[in-house]
Amino acid sequence: MVVLVITFVFLILFLSYCLVVRNQRKLYGKLSAIPGPKPVPLFGNALQLKRDSHEFYKQIIDWSIEFQNDGLIVAWIGLQPVIVVFTPEYTEVVLSSQRNITKSYLYTFLHSWLGTGLLTSTGEKWKYRRRLLTPTFHFKILNDFLSIHQKHATKLVDLLQERVGKKEFNIVPYLSLCVLDIICETSMGIDIHAQFGQNSEYISSVFSICELIQERQKSPWLWPDFIYNLLYQGKLTKKYLDILHNFTNRVIDNRIEKRHEEKHSVSETTQYVTDSKRHILAFLDLLLEQYDEGNITREGISEEVDTFMFEGHDTTAASLQWVIHLIAIHPEVQQRLHKEVDDFFASVSDGGDISPDQLKNLIYVECAIKEALRLFPSVPLLGREVTHDCKLGEYDIPKGCNVFVAPMALHLHPNVWKDPLIFNPDRFLPGRNHGRNPFAYVPFSAGPRNCIGQKFALMEEKIVVAAILRHFKIFSTQKTQGIRKSPDIILNSADGVMITLERRETYEN
Repeated sequence: MVVLVITFVFLILFLSYCLVVRNQRKLYGKLSAIPGPKPVPLFGNALQLKRDSHEFYKQIIDWSIEFQNDGLIVAWIGLQPVIVVFTPEYTEVVLSSQRNITKSYLYTFLHSWLGTGLLTSTGEKWKYRRRLLTPTFHFKILNDFLSIHQKHATKLVDLLQERVGKKEFNIVPYLSLCVLDIICETSMGIDIHAQFGQNSEYISSVFSICELIQERQKSPWLWPDFIYNLLYQGKLTKKYLDILHNFTNRVIDNRIEKRHEEKHSVSETTQYVTDSKRHILAFLDLLLEQYDEGNITREGISEEVDTFMFEGHDTTAASLQWVIHLIAIHPEVQQRLHKEVDDFFASVSDGGDISPDQLKNLIYVECAIKEALRLFPSVPLLGREVTHDCKLGEYDIPKGCNVFVAPMALHLHPNVWKDPLIFNPDRFLPGRNHGRNPFAYVPFSAGPRNCIGQKFALMEEKIVVAAILRHFKIFSTQKTQGIRKSPDIILNSADGVMITLERRETYEN
């Protein structure tokens, strides 16, 4: 009897495998006209993918150069076809689609961390959450956060003062902790004092889990949960997930409890008061208002807070590290930035508080940030699952494929960008993008699933960069070509960003 059961199970598994292989062979035939590296049976191109993050970054760039005239490639991760595009025309097809809005299958490995929040959900749930959350990023609410950005940027400057005149150091931890302070106070309504050594475990866990997730994405033999959870990588993932979830859940629970205590108080949901006595509601407070009205569940709050913490912290910290590096090695750009920043702070109101209207005057600072995002987009790959057949130029892309836009290659395409490897903020001066395809530059994605927090991120980065430039000259002996790039979901520097600081004479006292 046991032998019959085993035989029956084996037969079912074998027939299922044959069915999958048959379907994939049909899919392979449909995609065979698309160029790309040659796959091998069963594993596809998975064994060819570089395990080292920097080597994987170079591999994608090299493929985009090799197949530059084609504008796309197809690679197979196991039996899953992955089409990577790197021209504005193909990017527009993928990102502007109102039908193919489901994230790639490879995003499912983020579910254990972020659930199915705004980043990873699809269909009606995504549409509902997008409508629900969009008002929380209204410019009036974002403007209220200016004082929080400034407060933590000032703390950062105070800490960096201790490094003036000393040997070269890695500024990445300073930037990451500053951004963590900002995102926690704006998103969850608490000042966690990360810059003074508290809660840095959260940051290290984010870095570690991103590396583990990308390694799993590239390895189809790690995809089954029952296998992965038994392995050392699976146990590490659980450890980091516990740290991340415990952190956000603790804050959410504390905030819910405090709201209950304050429900009869006039100051309900108030966490901060500006000089004008206006209440500033954190992102979590706004979510909890929706929770009170029955518009979102407690689980939904956790999903969105985890998502906003990840997207609002790691992406911004990565962007800041690259712009600081590029400013440090381009003294002529830094000189222009110093002039703009000096003029800017000379015009702000007494006490140094920046108004939203004044922030718009940091034009060249914004250009430098945008150019850094061109060279080093925080999100190097953007994935979609094809749920409805579509066309990329002459190629028919059937349902079931995964299509990835590669900003890391798209932003370097020589047919779009003159001297694409040169750091030139002038590209983004007003009027300079006339005639450029808007899908040639997508650091915040584009189309219906564009980044809901891009204005928040630019505001934050402008304030932090301006605060640093106001007080310091930045130098570096580190060469861009020598930095190991690590595209573990977010494009970070594996080597850190090494700089030295000199106090500007204007601010010596």
